[in-house]
Amino acid sequence: MDRVKIVIGNHGVAAQIEDIATTLAGGFSKLGVRTDYEIRPVRGCTNVLIENFGKKFTAEVESLRGAARFIVVATEFVTGDTFNDFGDRRSRPLIDWTRKHLRKVRRNWRKQPFGAIVEPYYDEKTWWKKRYNRFLQIARMADAVWGLSETQLDDYRRIPDLPPIGHLELGWFDSERCVAHRANDAKDIDFLFTGTRTQYRNRILEALRTRGYRVASVGGNTPWFARESFVSRSRICLNLKQSEDWQHNSVMRMHYHVMNRSLLLTERTARPCNLLDYGLSCESAQLLEKCAEFHAMGDYNERAIGFYEKYRSATSLQQNFANLIAETLG
Repeated sequence: MDRVKIVIGNHGVAAQIEDIATTLAGGFSKLGVRTDYEIRPVRGCTNVLIENFGKKFTAEVESLRGAARFIVVATEFVTGDTFNDFGDRRSRPLIDWTRKHLRKVRRNWRKQPFGAIVEPYYDEKTWWKKRYNRFLQIARMADAVWGLSETQLDDYRRIPDLPPIGHLELGWFDSERCVAHRANDAKDIDFLFTGTRTQYRNRILEALRTRGYRVASVGGNTPWFARESFVSRSRICLNLKQSEDWQHNSVMRMHYHVMNRSLLLTERTARPCNLLDYGLSCESAQLLEKCAEFHAMGDYNERAIGFYEKYRSATSLQQNFANLIAETLG
């Protein structure tokens, strides 16, 4: 493997995949592999595709069958023969958008303000089914499928005719860019949430506001320089479940914050996650009380650096990538 292309053109505004893309580039580069970002897949190279494939993009990839290698990074949850069909309404995000409004949000999501409530559109079953089918088209001609969450891999392995499935295990690497944090006494945001806001998450953020804390929230389409500014000013960042009974861990959010020496408090889910060792965490029932307790302790930067050093000594993205490539690509 001498040339790797991380393809981003199927993702509109690439801000939402920035953390995955830069981590992929970091992993390959630490192995001495020349790695570039590309808008379109490139003939004669190993192309890394982050899932979410439209009709034209799928056809373009299929036209390169036999003329390029492909690795698909799986980002969604397999539920039966589709993505993200969680069945019980209680396990979905809690804002009840109409189909017409969901389509409008998808068309105009670039115009959303950083803190806007833009729910995942899990109710659009037809759209998710089409997305799943296009994933299958590309994955079945790929050389490997890599998943970010270990708990999602068994569901992918049950799909017939897929290539080797591997766990894209995250870990420390010597990143060239890191958030430049303000001194503890110069931070002016008590709690920050970055990502999609749901009614469940909004209730938590509002409860913190009523307790007198300054709370900020920025959406997934926030450009990197603005997000870094918010993170640098924040005492504690939050990793919140999407809904009350949400079971999945946001591993990329956890990795981002520990790598950027940002103190993160994670609301635990039912599924295990080894990244919990590198930040603060608590059960949902204790969340508001723990927010107050951890905030009152101060030393935000010092505690974050402690978790970062622990991550650096205990994990290695370079070794994880070497193992993953050996396991799935031979």
